[in-house]
Amino acid sequence: MVLPNAPYARYTVEDLLQMPGREGLRIINPDRPPHTYWFSTDNCVGQSVGDIIRENFREAHPNWSLTPDHVRRTWFKCFAQKWNWSIVVNEKVKEEFYKKAMVRLKNIVGDLKEKWRSVQRSLTCSTARLTRDDDGNLPVPHTSGQVPHTGRALQIAAQEGAPPSLA
Repeated sequence: MVLPNAPYARYTVEDLLQMPGREGLRIINPDRPPHTYWFSTDNCVGQSVGDIIRENFREAHPNWSLTPDHVRRTWFKCFAQKWNWSIVVNEKVKEEFYKKAMVRLKNIVGDLKEKWRSVQRSLTCSTARLTRDDDGNLPVPHTSGQVPHTGRALQIAAQEGAPPSLA
């Protein structure tokens, strides 16, 4: 076991699982005895995985395959500090954690992309809305609603008594 004053990076998940004081943590168990949790049946486990990724999202990792191994291991170590499980099922927990983290990372990146798009859209719209011409005039807002070209031609014909000409 690693000494408590050793740097965090030197701890393995196995070391973390053997440390004292973990009795109060929620327990993960694939067999699901009473008062335990598992990835596929309890949303709080998946939410915890997503929270860990969000809290430790230091660099851009567009997908799981481009996420470095040391980052994946760090996320799993963070997970091991919030949850408790038997060392016997450690590999199973790690496998399920990675599956869940892969999905959560995809969702997080997708949410970030959507947020970025909405920011870009709002900037584009407000920029266009506030653009001034050479004389400093703001654009005239369109208040007549959408009218197709044919409909507009009929309106002009009704007003002027003749169809509009292109001349």
